[in-house]
Amino acid sequence: MLKADEKLINWLMEDSGLSKYSISKATGIPQMTLSDIATGKTSIDNMTFYTASKLTFYAEEAQKNRKGLTVLYYNDNGQYHKLYEMISDRPMSVDEILDFADLSMERIAEMLDFDDLDFECLTAVKE
Repeated sequence: MLKADEKLINWLMEDSGLSKYSISKATGIPQMTLSDIATGKTSIDNMTFYTASKLTFYAEEAQKNRKGLTVLYYNDNGQYHKLYEMISDRPMSVDEILDFADLSMERIAEMLDFDDLDFECLTAVKE
């Protein structure tokens, strides 16, 4: 049964910690549509019921299955930039995340045009 829940959609878009990119990949909803919702250009009242129900379903699944959000950051002279995020049930090391994402530090450094990168992980675990 399809349903739409404004509170769940707001949580997903504002407080879940999930990027619009990851929500888009998981739901098939274009990133531009998600951006319009997040910025208020498209209100929840004006989105299609199908879009609202997909976001509601995904928010329910994210809350049900979510143990924690692990984020991989790189440090660029004191500025931290998010590189990768994933839902995990425990804190993970940089090597574990890179292995999971099928990335290497060398490949990332090459993509970002850095010689040396300092990576850090942060895991927020749901209690």
